[in-house]
Amino acid sequence: MGAMGHGIDFGEELAANHRQIRSAATIPTDAACLGQTLRRHVQLLRRHVLPAVTNGVPGGAQVAGSDEVVLSRIERELGEGSVAKRPSEHVRGRRGRREVQQPSALLDLVEVQLDWEDRVLLPLLEAEATWIVLEDLADHARLARQR
Repeated sequence: MGAMGHGIDFGEELAANHRQIRSAATIPTDAACLGQTLRRHVQLLRRHVLPAVTNGVPGGAQVAGSDEVVLSRIERELGEGSVAKRPSEHVRGRRGRREVQQPSALLDLVEVQLDWEDRVLLPLLEAEATWIVLEDLADHARLARQR
C-alpha cells in the first residue's frame, strides 16, 4: 500500500532530507548547521516516523526501539549544546588555511542511521502503512527540512 500515485512520496521527501544532512556534513566550518539539521531529523523520526512504525508495522515496536538506540547515540555525539562545542579535527584547506572538520564518529553514526532508514524503515512503512500515513509522513519530512 505505498504512496505511489497519491501525490506526495515519503521516500522522495526522506531522500531530500538525507541529501540536506549530507550536504550540511560537508561544510567543514559550519558545525552548527549540521547540529541543527540533525536535531530536526531526529525530532521528525521520534515524533512521526517511529510512532508510525510502532503502530503500523508488525513487530514495529522492536524496530523503533532499535532505532531509538542509534538516535540516542547521535544526540550524545551532538553534545548538550552543539556540535561546535565538541573537539573537532583541523586540516589544511585550500590556500593553506586551517579548516574545522566535523567529528568523524558523529558522521559515521549518521551514515549508519541514514542507511538504516533507507534499507529498513522506509521499506517497512511502504509495505505496511496506508497511503494516508505515508502522505502525512511526507508532509512532516518536508516541513522538517524547511524549518
